[in-house]
Amino acid sequence: MDIILFNPSPRSGKQVQRRVELPLSLLCPATPLDRQGYRIKIIDEFADPNWRRELLEGLTQKPICFGVTCMTGPQILHALQACKLVKNRYPDVPIIWGGIHASLLPEQTLEKREETFPELPIRKYRHRPEKGDL
Repeated sequence: MDIILFNPSPRSGKQVQRRVELPLSLLCPATPLDRQGYRIKIIDEFADPNWRRELLEGLTQKPICFGVTCMTGPQILHALQACKLVKNRYPDVPIIWGGIHASLLPEQTLEKREETFPELPIRKYRHRPEKGDL
C-alpha cells in the first residue's frame, strides 16, 4: 500500500451497538490521491474489531506515509496506539495528523510538522505514480 489512513475509535471498551458511518474525514483526502494513482488503504477501528491485524498486514510493505484523523479526547489514545505500531515497524515513515483536533489545536499538532496532504506523497514520489510504479 502506498498510503495507509486510520480512523481511530472515538470510545474505549466494548460497544454494544456500533453506529458505523463512512469515514468522510479520510475519504476526502484519499480521493484526489487515489485519482492520481496512489494505492490507499483505509482502516476504521470503530468499524473493524480486527483493525490491528489489518494495519499490520498493510505494513508488510513500507508505506509513503500514515495518515490519522482524530477528535480531541479519548480518540487520541487510540490514534497514538496505531501510530506506535507504524513507528515500531518503520521509524522513518511520516505520520500525518488531521481532523478536528488538528484544526482546533494547530500549534500543538504542528509541533513536529513535516509536510501536508497531498503534498507529501507527491514529493516522496517526485512524480505521479504510473501503473508500473505501483
